[in-house]
Amino acid sequence: MNDNEPKVIQLRSGAGGTGDGRGKLVMDASACRERAIADLKEASTMPTAKARRILESSAATWGARAALLDRMGAGRDRSAEADPSKER
Repeated sequence: MNDNEPKVIQLRSGAGGTGDGRGKLVMDASACRERAIADLKEASTMPTAKARRILESSAATWGARAALLDRMGAGRDRSAEADPSKER
């Protein structure tokens, strides 16, 4: 692996799954933000503009995913507050 190849991060295996033993992969907003930060840090060390752009684009994508997961979580919180039957 050279310095210009992206690094692979293993996702955590969550509880539950599909029943086939593979489990469900968990990726929460904080993990996405951590990945975005790591990509930006790595981008600053890249020797070529193309490699920096690729990592900066990846960081932007991870940041957008974190924002989406935050909005989805906020929506679930609001729906639980609006429906008292879900609190039981």
